[in-house]
Amino acid sequence: SITVAKGDISGGQVAAKKAQALLDELQHQRFEFCSISASCFGSAIKAWSSLCGKSEDGEYANRAEDVMHQLIEASQSFRGLYVPLDIIHFNNVFDAWARELAAIKPDKSRGSVASVVTNMQHAIKQMRECNNIQPDTSSFNHIIRACYAPWAARGEIGYDDNRSVAMGLVVEAYMEMTKDGNNVYRPDAHTYAHMFKAIACLLPSDSLSSDDYAEKLVLCKTIFESCCREGQMTKSAFWVLSKLFRDEN
Repeated sequence: SITVAKGDISGGQVAAKKAQALLDELQHQRFEFCSISASCFGSAIKAWSSLCGKSEDGEYANRAEDVMHQLIEASQSFRGLYVPLDIIHFNNVFDAWARELAAIKPDKSRGSVASVVTNMQHAIKQMRECNNIQPDTSSFNHIIRACYAPWAARGEIGYDDNRSVAMGLVVEAYMEMTKDGNNVYRPDAHTYAHMFKAIACLLPSDSLSSDDYAEKLVLCKTIFESCCREGQMTKSAFWVLSKLFRDEN
């Protein structure tokens, strides 16, 4: 991660491949699955995810996701002492895909976003059913980020149906976080900032009908009121929200 942060991508690739080779060697040994061995899988996930956003084909996020599934399989194959898996390993994969999607062109985003978010949702289901792990707020924040990532900071907007698919997934994730009885992954300040960014990227006003624009206003008002009520408003979230309507009446 440090190597990549310094701009040495090739060095990061070498480090990730070495971490993967060591993990592969570990898995060929007879070992007792424990928190230490779980951290070995986590280190490989982190190594691959640190490279995400540096390729256009999702190669590194795919590698991180593969290791995540290896981790799940290893934890299930050991029938001795129960070792809970750390949510951070899953969140690192979700973050990897969100950054990888940012490198994908908007006109190719529909299948990519829907496929990746479906994989994330499946992983969350797997966490709950097989590993007894609850997703946290960061898990859903990464899903929301992944949905608008291909459109962030780009002049191109993409196709209407692409945006519609992505926005539907954003709303689905947000509704899951705000449903009654959920106290585990409630929206935080980052969630609201991501929601406003998603609206900015996926619901550009110049492409909306008058009815759709009215719905956009209602959506922003609802999220804004919830954000303020929860005491989660930040300067960055307010800046994004104000920019949404800066040039409009």
